[in-house]
Amino acid sequence: MLFVATYFYSGLNKLNGGFLTSTWEHLILIKTFGISLKFIQNNLWIHYLGTLLALFEILFGLGLLFFKNKKIIVLLIAFMHLLILFGLVFNYNPIILPWNFGMILLLIVLFYNNNEQTISPLFFRKKLILHL
Repeated sequence: MLFVATYFYSGLNKLNGGFLTSTWEHLILIKTFGISLKFIQNNLWIHYLGTLLALFEILFGLGLLFFKNKKIIVLLIAFMHLLILFGLVFNYNPIILPWNFGMILLLIVLFYNNNEQTISPLFFRKKLILHL
């Protein structure tokens, strides 16, 4: 549940203008990929494209919670962490670097061969029926 909450709330935290401006635009698009600010300002959809990162992270957390076969989710999340590490090659951060390595390792150890569904949709249906 801790991993589910980590990814879910991390994604929710990214659904704001501060993330889109400081992290998505300046750190990822401008510093890492060299896209000009003028180009981003002229193509506003690029600014809001960063919202997909937040939505993917929320979905990853929910995937760890609901999917029975977690291998695909684990690989997608590991790929996300590898992309973050790739970005850190250009923007070194001594805290985020070990965090991402650790998350990849823990994901593989805890979830890769885990074929048990943490919570099924029936869980919510039963709770809803009991309270009606």
